[in-house]
Amino acid sequence: MRRPRLLAKFALIAAMLSAVISSGMGQSSPPAIGSSAADFKLFSPTLKAAVQLSALKGQPVVLNFWGSWCEPCRDEMPALNEIAGELKAKFTLLAIGVNEPAAQSLKYLQDNNFANLTLLSDPETSASADVETSAQVTKKYGVDSYPTTIFIDKAGVIQAVRLSGLTKNTFLSYLRNIDVTR
Repeated sequence: MRRPRLLAKFALIAAMLSAVISSGMGQSSPPAIGSSAADFKLFSPTLKAAVQLSALKGQPVVLNFWGSWCEPCRDEMPALNEIAGELKAKFTLLAIGVNEPAAQSLKYLQDNNFANLTLLSDPETSASADVETSAQVTKKYGVDSYPTTIFIDKAGVIQAVRLSGLTKNTFLSYLRNIDVTR
């Protein structure tokens, strides 16, 4: 008599676990290629002002979600900084610092002379209620691995998403998706 009940409980638990796994519960996914980039407004410690993505419409934009605690993120920074400096008139690179205080992200960029990257992060104070947090933007874009880089064309449409680090050549290749060339 106990054996059928035990088997029924096991079957129920297995079915529930299977449903959770197949639904991707708890996982997010990056935005689809060809979709409009979600607007956001984040504070920039680099510029000491808020930056709104929609204000950049008309120019290609690259969103790079990163953290100084992330080794693959640190590995790609020299290439991103070099290309952003070389092609700064052709696109805007926004480095969105995640899972660390803005001061820590900014210190990392300054200590390594990555002056061509515009850092977006959480404001040090909550004085500006109209600015989102990096966690909100990360969630909005479905980012759950780092680094993640999203390439947005001048019409505000996502043309490519990279879910791992970039080398100089790979970065240049992805930039072609948003009509940025040397």
